[in-house]
Amino acid sequence: MTTRCPGQDLRYWKPEDICFVPCPHCGGEIEFWRDEPVRVCPDCAAEVRHPHLDLGCASWCRFAETCAGTEPEHRVDHAATAQQQAIRKARERLLGRDLTLAVEHGGLEGDDAGLEVTVLDSRYRVAADLSVSPVAGDAAHPVDELLILRYLGHAATAPVRPLGQEIAFRELPGGTFYQAALARRTTELLVATFGDDAEALERALGAFPGRPLEISGGDVARRVQGIGRLDLLLIYRAGDGELPPTADILYDRVIGRVFRTDEVAALTTRLCLGLRKRRIA
Repeated sequence: MTTRCPGQDLRYWKPEDICFVPCPHCGGEIEFWRDEPVRVCPDCAAEVRHPHLDLGCASWCRFAETCAGTEPEHRVDHAATAQQQAIRKARERLLGRDLTLAVEHGGLEGDDAGLEVTVLDSRYRVAADLSVSPVAGDAAHPVDELLILRYLGHAATAPVRPLGQEIAFRELPGGTFYQAALARRTTELLVATFGDDAEALERALGAFPGRPLEISGGDVARRVQGIGRLDLLLIYRAGDGELPPTADILYDRVIGRVFRTDEVAALTTRLCLGLRKRRIA
């Protein structure tokens, strides 16, 4: 028996249910899934509403109250504040913790005034009051801010030590269910963006801290620093006329101890969207 909104069931989604629209504030590109009423622009951090969202089904669907709230606007408001609520809770959990331990356990740089953390291609300063600000720029990317606070929260209580066991996203808790949806915005996006042009991907990867990955069978293989001691392993194979290009992203198993599965997805999406942005710039 159906117990959830059928419109949110990824099995029934089509490629056009994920779209890219320009930010009305800065012109940057924003990715929207069909059920996301609000997203934060990755370039200027402005909250932008989905221009094509249609919640007219809430007027008749029997799942409307659990899906969109008693009013369609309720869901929009909830989505706009959920990320900030998660950031606030992560900061509250970190209050009173010893940040010197987080620096030591997390492989970070710090001094009496705070510490610095790199998330992919962006570097941030975390002050003693746990405010997060970019070393260059005006405001922290909300996804990065949440990942930083969550990473510090783990590192303040236990060392972050890679286990040397590489896993795919589907091996994380609940990863199998979300694998197909994540692939559309990550590995499939890379293939659509770079195709057989492995050199263009290499150039785009130059903006991200990391090092070559010693592996056979890949035209591009790189260990990209995600945050602290957590890396993303990108293996890309260009097409050869008979086989199409493919991309894989792997992680050290320890990432599942530090982040929730949806947070790993957010970090992976940030990487792939960043690579795509550099390709089309």
